[in-house]
Amino acid sequence: MKVDYPVETTAEKLGWQRERGDKTKFRRGDLSVYISGQMFNAFKPGSEHMRGAGPVSFIMKSENVDFKRALKIIEGMTGACYDRQYSPMPTPIRPATIKKAEQKNLFIPPYRPQFRQDAEKYLVEERKLSPETVAELFRSGLAYPSEEKVFLEKKTFETRKAITFVYTDKNDHDAAYQSIHLTGERGFKKFSYGSRKKDAAFIVKGDPSSAILFEATIDLLSFIDLGLRKNNETLIAFGGNPLHREENGELSPRHPVLEGFSNLKLAFDNDNEGMVFDLYFLKSFGSCLILKSYAKDFNEDLKNLRTKTQHIQEDTQNGQKI
Repeated sequence: MKVDYPVETTAEKLGWQRERGDKTKFRRGDLSVYISGQMFNAFKPGSEHMRGAGPVSFIMKSENVDFKRALKIIEGMTGACYDRQYSPMPTPIRPATIKKAEQKNLFIPPYRPQFRQDAEKYLVEERKLSPETVAELFRSGLAYPSEEKVFLEKKTFETRKAITFVYTDKNDHDAAYQSIHLTGERGFKKFSYGSRKKDAAFIVKGDPSSAILFEATIDLLSFIDLGLRKNNETLIAFGGNPLHREENGELSPRHPVLEGFSNLKLAFDNDNEGMVFDLYFLKSFGSCLILKSYAKDFNEDLKNLRTKTQHIQEDTQNGQKI
């Protein structure tokens, strides 16, 4: 089913503010958009123009995403599913409509641009990530603001604001979605229905021969903010336990996304479980450089650094000697 979705409505749902003096003009940050006849007419600043483009083209330009991701965004806003002639992505199915043993499709958490400010606030204020890293995270399409239904009892549920991280397989296809509910200091993590966690990981691409491995996505992002990514290595987070069970029942660290990497660095948590993971990888891959945080994980290190920096700034402003 093809959906006629006006650009003007799309702009409002993506957080663009209508100018009071000129109703055809929308603004978001340093960018301005003129809309006439429900069509995306011009994009400023700069000399880039896309006259006569429709809502999908507007989303591609506005959110800096590709065609496939733009279709997912507009599907999240409209609730409509596109036929495969318009989109190669699978049609999401609700968990309640199919038995676990029969699951075949990957449920995609709905895109909710109205929650973006809350998502950014959580990552910056609670997780202490830099605004620049958070902005790049959403621009890249590796994460997006979403919502999750949390079932409290058999017939009751509540909808929670969330951030969804996109996990891809070795062929760069979406294979899993992990959402963090914006509740409490650490939130609540959950993989979407139908996620093939065994085949996928959260991947920040870099050197195709060298990779640094993490348990959690937040630790990976904290590692970047700590300035520890020195040689543009590929960064890979498994969303938890990096081991999986082979058909013979034995635990294995040989995840499919690691194929082709000749140099592995291990940045698992600085606790007993993280050390167990180190041993599995060392046994299977041989020589691996091990990187450990000072605290339990790299996000704790980042929080401690931000706190120390804040105290120094406060002391300096008060005229106290450091």
